[in-house]
Amino acid sequence: MRLNKTGTIAMAAVVLALTVAGCSSEREASAPPSPSRTSEPTTPPAATQAPTPKFTGTIDYDRLTGGAWTTLSALDRYAACNEFFAANIPGEAAMTQNSTGPEVQSWFTKRLDVVQALVLDKSNDLNFESAKNIVDCLAKIDNVSQEESTGHKNLLSEIVGLHQSSIEGNHLVYIDPAQITRYSDGNYDATSTTSLPYRSLSVEGYRNNGWGGEKGQIGITYYEWTYEEAAYRYVLSSPAYDTTVPLYFGDKPPIVVDPSRQNARADQN
Repeated sequence: MRLNKTGTIAMAAVVLALTVAGCSSEREASAPPSPSRTSEPTTPPAATQAPTPKFTGTIDYDRLTGGAWTTLSALDRYAACNEFFAANIPGEAAMTQNSTGPEVQSWFTKRLDVVQALVLDKSNDLNFESAKNIVDCLAKIDNVSQEESTGHKNLLSEIVGLHQSSIEGNHLVYIDPAQITRYSDGNYDATSTTSLPYRSLSVEGYRNNGWGGEKGQIGITYYEWTYEEAAYRYVLSSPAYDTTVPLYFGDKPPIVVDPSRQNARADQN
């Protein structure tokens, strides 16, 4: 607190009280109390808003946004994304065709968490633009028709919704790596919507619920193994309890993690 003229005014009031005693009581009754360091505020402080999350990682906007991004080939885009993730996920695991379902789910989840942190930082519009572009590296796009997979469309929609949301605690929805129930015994042959073959891997488990930390519904996620990129891309997610939707684990029985799912249906291609 800065010093002011309060003390001088108070002293003058004392002198005046000695010479004009009859006015003293009236002045003391009407004068406001002097401010002090221990005085309580007369009104409660305004409620403070939660601080806006800040992305504290490393990002090269020059490569991941604008015209530079649109001119990159598919492989060059993935290389740019790979540099981004390598800089923000220390010791990121390398994926191979022999990677297990839990390994793939953990790897993919860490990438989603980094993108989520980028989306939630609304202090720079380039964060949102970068996150949307990075979806091209995370989800399947048909190399021939350039058709987006359902997973690509859904993930992009989630990122847009997360960016537009003002509710604290919202996050992307995915299978919790610690809640995996079953997964395919290796990769298996699958067919895309354009009838092109690819190698797929399935992971079943409980999703987070998109808000808070509670366990959500059980679902199954399908990934594509890409030789060129040595990585897995998100293809599709389906609810595991919907009997109208097949659950594919390939031509071998799935590896069971949760005993309660030991006898659950496991449709084959």
